[in-house]
Amino acid sequence: MEHKLIYLARRNPALRADAFPQAWREHSAFASTFGQSFRKYFKGSCQMVRIWTPDLPESFSNIYDGSALLTMVSREGLLAARYQPGTTDALKKDEERVFASYVDDWTMNAEEYLVAGEEKGEFAILSFLFPTVSIDSGFWDASRTRVEALAASSTVAAASCIAGNKVVDPSRAHGFGAMIEIWFADLETATRAAHDSALVTALEQADIADPSQGARLLARRNPRSAA
Repeated sequence: MEHKLIYLARRNPALRADAFPQAWREHSAFASTFGQSFRKYFKGSCQMVRIWTPDLPESFSNIYDGSALLTMVSREGLLAARYQPGTTDALKKDEERVFASYVDDWTMNAEEYLVAGEEKGEFAILSFLFPTVSIDSGFWDASRTRVEALAASSTVAAASCIAGNKVVDPSRAHGFGAMIEIWFADLETATRAAHDSALVTALEQADIADPSQGARLLARRNPRSAA
């Protein structure tokens, strides 16, 4: 199990969609200047930028531009990084330039459970689930069972990695209870998977989650700036 901070982001409306990836990289570079006292809490950082493909299924229609997946060294490190005094104040000033709202409003504390494979490729389908059953009544167990069944099917045979994320502290802006990651090595395979109706149905988990309040993203890693 990995402890993670995850946020589903919208860009500042003043930024064009094609300018957002660079602005996000700049923000990440700025965050890294806080030194070892801040970076020591992080095990890994991955920005996933939405691929704006017009012919995707309706399930992929939403207002989001990307998602950050931040793997932490521990639960204690997660809490220390998220609520470190001073650091968050400085970051918020730059967040106003890049995002439509403050990142912390969107951020979820989560626990990742690897279901199949190990290699997280360059492309992924991410599914954020909004529960229609009580979290306390076993939503996560039900969701995880469905992800495990999906991993055992031929539907995702081309995936390099499948993971489920249990949200343990929801964001203020969203009521998501879980997030699913399906990773692929190349864009063609990922796009073909996104058009697979059986996969989309499995990612929506409509018997325990509301697809209209959840979100699906076809996304790619945001490469580091050459500058």
